Amino acid sequence: MARVIWDIENWYRLGRGRVFDFRATGEQVVQALQAGLPEQWAPYVLVNVIRVKRDKTYEPQVSYYAIEELPAVATEENWQFFVMSKVISGNIDVSAVGNPDSFCSLNGMIILFYPKYPSLGIVNKVECCNTGEIIEHTEYFQIYRKLARAFNPYKTKK
Repeated sequence: MARVIWDIENWYRLGRGRVFDFRATGEQVVQALQAGLPEQWAPYVLVNVIRVKRDKTYEPQVSYYAIEELPAVATEENWQFFVMSKVISGNIDVSAVGNPDSFCSLNGMIILFYPKYPSLGIVNKVECCNTGEIIEHTEYFQIYRKLARAFNPYKTKK
């Protein structure tokens, strides 16, 4: 299991990260995920983070889905997911952290925007602003690269 960064307010992205834009149907996205996710780090879960208005503020709401559920749950309002390996990250309860989307990003989980702004992304290096320590999320970066190859037939041309 990789080191988990809990004090996310003390860490920031180092470099630009990576982004891969694509156009695909929900079924094609599921097929590409299934084809690209390496068995060695299975099982995987999709962590969904949305903001729900409560009084005058927006609070994060976290849900977990199987890969196959994506077409049924992804909508224009519900489109931000993180691919989490239970081998790499363990059984983290992402809903227990204050800023779950930043937590997932800074811990290397692969972001999947779908169906709005369809893309994959990763923050593969982070640095601690207090100590200068650098963490590279090598396992998640390997997964990202395999997914980018699996999504290559659906890559958008720039």
